Amino acid sequence: MPNKGSKNKVKKVETLPVVSNPVKSLYNVVLKLNGQDFKSGGLTLLDAFRGVRPESFKTRGLLQIEKDGKKAERYLFIPQMRKLFSGDENSLTKQIAVQSTIKYLTNLL
Repeated sequence: MPNKGSKNKVKKVETLPVVSNPVKSLYNVVLKLNGQDFKSGGLTLLDAFRGVRPESFKTRGLLQIEKDGKKAERYLFIPQMRKLFSGDENSLTKQIAVQSTIKYLTNLL
């Protein structure tokens, strides 16, 4: 026998349409590491770097950056990757590593 005063009532939820972001990323970053590709994009190179999130560092990695059809790449060893992709966003070591890598790669583009 169903209960007339049941607390389990179904509420109708209105769904909103998904709107795609019309802004295209200017920089594309790919980190090839441990047989995986970690991809990210952003309007600035720093935004693109923040989107790359590898879990562990066991071998050297290949960092590729693309802007306007031009590509630049650099091999990164384990200590460099730890400085770039782990730790706090506001740490001085990470900021220095990111800025020096960005400077090196933008000179190649």
